[in-house]
Amino acid sequence: NIVIKTGSNFSRFLYKNKNFKHKINIPETDVIYHLFKNILIPKSKYLNRLNKFINKYDVHNSVCMQIRTFQFKEFLDLKNPLNVSKTIERFINCFKSLKHNNKIVLTTDNYEMVKNLLEKNNIKDIIFIDGKITHSRKSEKVDNEKTLLDMLIIGECKHAIISYWSNFGRIGCLRTRHKSVWLVEPDFKKHTQELKKQFRDKNDPLVNNFRQGGLSELL
Repeated sequence: NIVIKTGSNFSRFLYKNKNFKHKINIPETDVIYHLFKNILIPKSKYLNRLNKFINKYDVHNSVCMQIRTFQFKEFLDLKNPLNVSKTIERFINCFKSLKHNNKIVLTTDNYEMVKNLLEKNNIKDIIFIDGKITHSRKSEKVDNEKTLLDMLIIGECKHAIISYWSNFGRIGCLRTRHKSVWLVEPDFKKHTQELKKQFRDKNDPLVNNFRQGGLSELL
């Protein structure tokens, strides 16, 4: 009988609230997992397509790269743009540090640009979900199926290398309680310590290029 209106940190609000904490019997890192399992259940047609994709491309043995480049026109930050090539270089270095096959499942807001940069680094076995790249909140006409499947696929790969500054990648990993999450730090052209801190909880350590992360950091 209680309605709570809050932002992206809703789980931490609940767990820090003395009126609710003693009534919650699941770990804080499992909130998104239970949300998708019991409330935000995707339609069967989407799950069927997801499973076909997983089986066709052996996704469970592949690496997912979730790369947010801020290249949507609504997200372009002219005052402090992302240094895309240097940021993607960090993804590539992370990818090369892992033991895996050579296949990448790519979800990004600028497929052609990211694909070209990956291929220049001799990474050519790249698969992606067909559809129009849109943003669920910013785009006028959203390809809901591709957007949902892109998010769902992140948590199905053997390793997930995600943009630490993107909630999309965080939710994708928390949905399945992913065991191998790798965080990549963005390279902004005017990078400052304050900017680096805005993507994480004040108690989380800095990333510095890339490193393996824990689910508690994604909340």
